[in-house]
Amino acid sequence: MKKIILIEANEIPFRVFDRYVEQNPGGFLARFLSECIQYETICEDEQQLDPWISWPTMHRGTTDRNHGILHLGQPIAPEVEKDYPPIWEWLRLANRSVGVFGSLHSSAIPTRMQDYAFYLPDYFAADAAAWPPELEAFQRFNLVMTRNSARNVSMSLGPASVLGGFLGKVAPKLSMNTAGQILGFLVEERFKPYKRIRRRSFQPVIMADLFLDNLERTKPDFATFYTNHVAAAMHRYWAAQFPEDYREKVDVDWIEKYKGEISFAMAKLEGIIRKFMKFVERNPEYGIVMASSLGQAAIRFGRTDEFLTIVSVEKLMEALGVDRAHWASAPAMVPCVSIRMQGNHPSRDEIQSRLENIRVADHRMVYSPRPDKPLCFDIKDDYIHFYVSVDNYKGDNFAFYGNRKIPFEDIGFGMMAHEDNVNCTAQHVRGGTLFIHQPGEAKPISPGAARTQISTIDFAPSVLSHYGIDAGGRFEGKPSIRF
Repeated sequence: MKKIILIEANEIPFRVFDRYVEQNPGGFLARFLSECIQYETICEDEQQLDPWISWPTMHRGTTDRNHGILHLGQPIAPEVEKDYPPIWEWLRLANRSVGVFGSLHSSAIPTRMQDYAFYLPDYFAADAAAWPPELEAFQRFNLVMTRNSARNVSMSLGPASVLGGFLGKVAPKLSMNTAGQILGFLVEERFKPYKRIRRRSFQPVIMADLFLDNLERTKPDFATFYTNHVAAAMHRYWAAQFPEDYREKVDVDWIEKYKGEISFAMAKLEGIIRKFMKFVERNPEYGIVMASSLGQAAIRFGRTDEFLTIVSVEKLMEALGVDRAHWASAPAMVPCVSIRMQGNHPSRDEIQSRLENIRVADHRMVYSPRPDKPLCFDIKDDYIHFYVSVDNYKGDNFAFYGNRKIPFEDIGFGMMAHEDNVNCTAQHVRGGTLFIHQPGEAKPISPGAARTQISTIDFAPSVLSHYGIDAGGRFEGKPSIRF
């Protein structure tokens, strides 16, 4: 029975893999994929197609209808953790050794991280806790860099204390190849500052070296490795890679500037997989599985230089009359903002009533579990998730709170730039990817060919079946996948 390394390559559809293989037919990734059994996964979630929903679906073997995990940083209900635990918890409870590296919602940290071979929570964790403790220096750096570059990439390398921890404890564990890539890029970035957008693609390169260091030392039965860097490039630059997908003519200069970004991100993924395969060659008891949980495809878009959003949650809560002692910030992804109420705070109904009194131009703040309105919010127990995003807003710089006019600055609203003159050119679709590396058994599939379709809810029960674990019929999905 093979041990599994699960590469969670977020949101990458076959369209992108096939294009990269066409461009690099003799490359490592082309050979690797030709040795893989390939499935197109179908995400059956009902409320919204987002990775912070689709990954729990894949990890827990049940759709959003049951697990109810709709936002990053959302507290996960105890009954959900009991009835639909993630794969890694199932395996740990069955006395399998497990490593987790950045999987979404792993920031819901277990009571005892030391029960895992290693445990690095996702990018949206509330603090830098990690296991073993040597990973904390990286996680501290990771969280600072992620937050500083929430929408637009910052040139900063973080506070001196955080950078010092990285240089002292993380840098010595990096391979010469990784160190050379980073140093070369930092030099290039100085001469071509617009290429700072590529910093996102170096985060998983660093993570991969740390992951392999822990993998080599602990040899767990199952390990996950998550990366979002290709998904980030696809959202922004799909129109530069696939201009033929759009009825409207895409600006030629913009295409020329960004046409290489998805391929650059894919090249970094290729390098990571190559490193993992070298580990597998030395440790043949392991196999590699790569999945995306959903995919992306083109959407209509236009030039977007800036958007209206929440720039100060402190000002917003002050305007709502909620004392600073009664709430704390929670992790979220721009343009979303999340908080957790605490202490003697106003009731849920009162908070909802106050939020529904906010209006900007023709947009009123409304309750919606999905981020599908320009101004909306969701409330779950003491957790509040805000979504404010109005592209190219040209109205007056004030909001209404009831009948009272309030300047944006006083309610925490403001304009945020899109550094690359675009909000989004591709969005989530149900079709994702699943690759199971089985050299000698897989049959090469030519780019564009049809793959067998399976549901993402089949993944978790299939993994447990692979390890001989009886889930007692608690999954929606079936163990239909052979690893």
